[in-house]
Amino acid sequence: LGEAIGIVQQWHSYNQDQLWSKRGYDIGLQSMRIDILNTVREEMRDQVTVIISSLDNLMVVATLMLSIGFGFVVEGTFPPAEKEYDYDDLERQMLILYAVLAALSLVFPLAC
Repeated sequence: LGEAIGIVQQWHSYNQDQLWSKRGYDIGLQSMRIDILNTVREEMRDQVTVIISSLDNLMVVATLMLSIGFGFVVEGTFPPAEKEYDYDDLERQMLILYAVLAALSLVFPLAC
């Protein structure tokens, strides 16, 4: 009878140890999942922070470019008209290039 009680007691102790081991494993697994989710969340937050700072820089550059471009248009910094000055071919090509670049400086900051 004493041996039977000892065997039942060991069996019960073994089952309790097994139950607590399984619970510990489940808690460890849940902790690992939470750590993975926290890591992903922090990585996404870092990426969003980088994107927002990049957008802030682009907005500042676009604002400066737009104000400078409109300043050129308003202040009239373009070369004199063809009626007032006789341009040769190279000067005419440079004038066209200047006009195109001035127009693009007004358009492209809005596209960013």
